[in-house]
Amino acid sequence: MNFFIGLMSLGIVVLIAAFFFWPDPDEKRKNYLSDLAHLLEGQKEAIGGAGHSSRIRFHYQGEDFIFEHIEEEGFQGKAYHQGYLKVNTKTDLVVSFSEKERAKLLASAKAKNAGTTWLPPKLKTLQLYTNHQVWADRLMADQEVVDTLAQFKNVDGRGHPFMAMEILDGVLVLRFYAKEGFKPSLFNLQTNVSRIEEFLDLMVRLVRKIRAIGIQKGFIE
Repeated sequence: MNFFIGLMSLGIVVLIAAFFFWPDPDEKRKNYLSDLAHLLEGQKEAIGGAGHSSRIRFHYQGEDFIFEHIEEEGFQGKAYHQGYLKVNTKTDLVVSFSEKERAKLLASAKAKNAGTTWLPPKLKTLQLYTNHQVWADRLMADQEVVDTLAQFKNVDGRGHPFMAMEILDGVLVLRFYAKEGFKPSLFNLQTNVSRIEEFLDLMVRLVRKIRAIGIQKGFIE
């Protein structure tokens, strides 16, 4: 009997300790953002009107980047979180992806009525929308670009493919997902902020390739 009473007492102590000392989710979020801002030598600021959301502005290899941690309201009012790594390509290019069978539901208003372009086998289950078809065709013919994009192709629970990376109004955007199984993972970034460097290197290479093709084709002076 004394043994079971001891176990119960220990359990109560553990629960009390967890209540008072277990890291608060908001505190963990703030800590990872502070660590990220320190690593990137950037400036962290709150995003007004967007719940517990923050933005970090920083420079990396001569490019101006933004990382945003956004809290959004989901099903039954439950909050969910996503991260967005953004860099301006200094163009007006749109390259946005949607599932082929549901392409008419594309959310990007600017790309919605734009032309489509051919996609290589690694991305064939998606539909690409662009406002510069020749530019997009050249990008899709580049193996490094295709391999990079293919890393961020996901499939949801209903079997519908979607892309974590796209270019909207000239801004190259990579979305980080809190939901398990989607890539890139916000959780993985939160547990090791230095992982962001591999994504930054990929995006810098893409930005410079986008500009090089734009200059070659006369889209950029």
